[in-house]
Amino acid sequence: MSHLSTGLRCPQRGADLHAAVAGILAKPWFFIGAFPKSGTTWLQVSLDAHPDILCRGEAHLTSFLAPGIDSLVQNHNKLIDLKNTSIFNEFDPFPQFAPEDRDHMVRSALALLMLRSGNADRARLIGEKTPDNAQAFPRLQALFPAARFVHMLRDGRDCAVSLWFHNLRAGGDSPGAKYDSLDAYAIATAPEWRRRVARGLAFAAAEPGRCLNIRYEDMLATPGAALAGVLRFIGASDAPGEVAACLEAGDFQRMSGGRRPGQEDRASFMRKARPGDWREHLSPAANRAFVAEAGDVLAALGYAC
Repeated sequence: MSHLSTGLRCPQRGADLHAAVAGILAKPWFFIGAFPKSGTTWLQVSLDAHPDILCRGEAHLTSFLAPGIDSLVQNHNKLIDLKNTSIFNEFDPFPQFAPEDRDHMVRSALALLMLRSGNADRARLIGEKTPDNAQAFPRLQALFPAARFVHMLRDGRDCAVSLWFHNLRAGGDSPGAKYDSLDAYAIATAPEWRRRVARGLAFAAAEPGRCLNIRYEDMLATPGAALAGVLRFIGASDAPGEVAACLEAGDFQRMSGGRRPGQEDRASFMRKARPGDWREHLSPAANRAFVAEAGDVLAALGYAC
């Protein structure tokens, strides 16, 4: 039996699968996005422990899957148009996909992935976390008009430090291949952090009832209150027992295999979980350069410059 079939936890064929997809698409959806290494995995794992929520990551819907579907649809339409206007020009033309058909394919593809994640039948709310979502909130809003959005924020200097160690751990095209130091990498990251965060903030400002900004540092400082606020925003119960279950699932010591926040393991995805870690890694000159590039956004979010 293939890996794909063993992962299938939903009705497998025909009308049953069609009904399952329609059912999950009819539920309330929410999307989590951020600049990478802003704590979205932590939030996703926490929310997924809520009895009413299925929250998974990462689908890379708008950054990979949707563009692929868009390209396939466009190429198929070109082929059909060529056939219609040449070989079969004496016959009724074969139909082509419309933009709304493409969007339905994208939504259905994500629904299928969620169905394969399990527990979709019991979930009342469906969530998906991919950091790049924050760059595509308007596109996701067009695909899921009733959806809500959670925009996680973190001091950009900590994001840069965390990304540096994350990329070194992941291997492949590590930042060291292009930058000879963490300072250089952080300085190069500053404009991209500023651009991406500003874009997410602009969406939140335009859609105040639909998009919630939440800081990583606030989740660390007051996790219960911060998480309860997210639950209320997406329409889930914030009863004490349910908040406690989410906090337990997202506890750093549990997720890291026993380490406490601040105890570093550079071989782990959950490296350290300490706000202000950039102070231990960036030189004063690198900090000044980061602030010169992105200080306005840092200050607007309450981060010391």
